[in-house]
Amino acid sequence: NLLDVQLENWMLSALAESGGNSSSAATATATTTTTTMAGESIAGSNGDATNQQQQPPPNEELDQITTELQSILQLTPEQLSLISESSRGCAHEVRDLFTVDDCLRSIHDNQWLLDEGVDEVAGEFTSILNPSQLSKFLVWSDHNADQIEKLDYVNVTAG
Repeated sequence: NLLDVQLENWMLSALAESGGNSSSAATATATTTTTTMAGESIAGSNGDATNQQQQPPPNEELDQITTELQSILQLTPEQLSLISESSRGCAHEVRDLFTVDDCLRSIHDNQWLLDEGVDEVAGEFTSILNPSQLSKFLVWSDHNADQIEKLDYVNVTAG
């Protein structure tokens, strides 16, 4: 998924920002981003922004992860520089993805897109069909989904 890819990209950018070292000074920028992203994630999962402030700063954890990653990858300074350049704006994109995820989760949880009128009409239609006919209709609808989607059913005039 896109968020996972961006988080992996962000992790590489945190490594590049540290210059392959785990010094606290080198990871200050990446740590600020981590705190922000962790806050976004926590606020998104239970809607309580006060939890952001209760989380300990991830300095030690980030240092440990970047040290481990550097020991595994053995990146050269040139590679670290290229990673840093290619991942600019990554933290912003991750925050944006968390925001979109929170919005979609809220829409789903609150059923904002549920249209009871459509469900009622669909229920009336499907109650007319016997189970075999309904099954055939659903298979046909699935098979012809592209063509059905192209229909201009919103502006149909009564004739």
